[in-house]
Amino acid sequence: MFATNPFPLFAKREISVLVGLACCAGFAAQAQTTASAPRPVAVLKEVVISGSRHEQSPDAIAQTIDVINAADIEQGQIRDIRDAVRNIPNVSVRRAPARFGLAQGDTGREGNAGFNIRGLDGNRVLMMVDGIRIPRSYAFSPNSFGRDSVSIDLVKRIEIVKGPASALYGSDGIAGLVNFITHEPDDYLRDDKSLGGRASVGYSGDNNETAISGTVAGRANETLAWQLSVATSKGSELENRGDNNGTGFKRTVPNPQSDKTHSMLAKVVLNPNSSQKHVFTFEHVDKANNYELLTAWSAAVLNASSSGKMERERLTWAANYKAETALSDNIQTVLSYQNAKSRDYTFERRTALPQNRVRDTTYAERTLQASIQADKTFRMAGDTLQKITYGLDHTSAKIENLQTGLVPPAGETFPLKPDAVIGTTEAGPHVVMDQVRSAGVKVELVEADHSWAEVQRKVAAVGRATSRTAQATALQAKLDTQWAEVMAAVARKSGRKPRAVFILSHSGSPQVAGEKTAAHAMMNFAGLQNALITPGGSSNFSGYRAMTPEALVSAAPDVIVTTTQGVEAIGGLDKFWQRPGLELTPAYKRRAVVALDALFLMGFGPRLPLAVAELHRASVKASA
Repeated sequence: MFATNPFPLFAKREISVLVGLACCAGFAAQAQTTASAPRPVAVLKEVVISGSRHEQSPDAIAQTIDVINAADIEQGQIRDIRDAVRNIPNVSVRRAPARFGLAQGDTGREGNAGFNIRGLDGNRVLMMVDGIRIPRSYAFSPNSFGRDSVSIDLVKRIEIVKGPASALYGSDGIAGLVNFITHEPDDYLRDDKSLGGRASVGYSGDNNETAISGTVAGRANETLAWQLSVATSKGSELENRGDNNGTGFKRTVPNPQSDKTHSMLAKVVLNPNSSQKHVFTFEHVDKANNYELLTAWSAAVLNASSSGKMERERLTWAANYKAETALSDNIQTVLSYQNAKSRDYTFERRTALPQNRVRDTTYAERTLQASIQADKTFRMAGDTLQKITYGLDHTSAKIENLQTGLVPPAGETFPLKPDAVIGTTEAGPHVVMDQVRSAGVKVELVEADHSWAEVQRKVAAVGRATSRTAQATALQAKLDTQWAEVMAAVARKSGRKPRAVFILSHSGSPQVAGEKTAAHAMMNFAGLQNALITPGGSSNFSGYRAMTPEALVSAAPDVIVTTTQGVEAIGGLDKFWQRPGLELTPAYKRRAVVALDALFLMGFGPRLPLAVAELHRASVKASA
């Protein structure tokens, strides 16, 4: 980054004070002994650019900003973005061992998900490399792509701004921003060296990662300098203290995993004269992951595996000019092209036909970014100076995403550009549905009231949309028969209804289900009493509510109903039972829990009779 002095008057005064102090110190020392006279040393202050878009001392910025410099990265043995913020308050990076499947759950799939600043994360935190935005995070169904597309081996400094930065960077900086500043040739060519570099070898015990990196830089003449950095690393799954090395969702040992990362950074710096600096940058980062999904094995799944790949390439030209005109002192221009691609591929072999299933999800984001920025310092009344920074940013992005699936004997593709969308009245936000309609896509919303009639309406809607009314009528007749048989079986169960509590905890704080929820309806269908609801009570609640230990103890459930995704997210049944309050319930004494797939349990589709039958059977067995 081209260094400028935004406050020349202040700088002169500081230099004058330093010279004066040095002289005084020299006279004082000379009075004692001439040989011990101290030599004044000029120390350059640390500057940052993210807080104000130009170089400035962190002490002069009103925002809360943290800087992780090269010494911190080296001494702290920082290997990734998660390591980088481990000692910074109110900033974290979520990462979990891989516990996902082909069509359910995404725990651990995204790796280092991205930064969380003061409780906000995802695309609400702006991430940049040398001031260039990196790709967004993306999640669809069980697929999730994180934002860890940066190699720390290429980074000189990390600047973290806590709090809204939208005024300077746009709406995607509402929670804050993280800017990765990469090395330049001058970092290796000090003391008038014409050739320099560095090499490093690292090891991380939490995932047995080994890393090697090297840099070579040179100066051809006073005008041209260059740099080439390469890095590679190889690791495995995160280690934990799990002791169940089996298969299925009860497994607590992480799934076997292999990770590889390769990165390269090339820079050419031109200084035609003292008032110009041009930096040409090429950056390439690719990461690959392979998983053996032992936690996804079950009576229906014989084998499951997954692989992921991420690539990001960036070409940037950045220039700084000392203008010294009536409108500007300095001008910065940036032009950058970036191409990023991610892919998740999951294979599953099942006991029932068709045996082989595949989900292949890709996400690509190509962006062109351009900006021009100028600043001007004005002398105000007295000794006051006013600095104004202004400019224009432009970013255009082309985003493509596709999820496909394969079911033998022929392949079947499911594009994400449908001719019609069928959903329920619970789908939203409403503005999104309006946007889908405005794009020319037919939208039909079925009333959702968590009843058997809702399933009937859904079957009829799909029949109309696909012009298969006769087939829909036949299917509905078959489903009506199944439903009647299940309801009769539930009614034959005599005695007191088991008291149950449904816990939803796929991420974040756990919640329990009240009235007017799919979980509450399912428990009623299966012959269970929602222990949090008093029949005819006036203090009952609707929807979902945060789970408190006191409420669980007071409810005294005989059985806990939850989802397999929730059990997997917390790390298995042993961890699930460690939730506060559960140990004081009757369900804990019997370890009575029923965990079913979330979509199977609460999807209210053609599988509803099977879901109710399974919930009834499992809850009766667990509470016996």
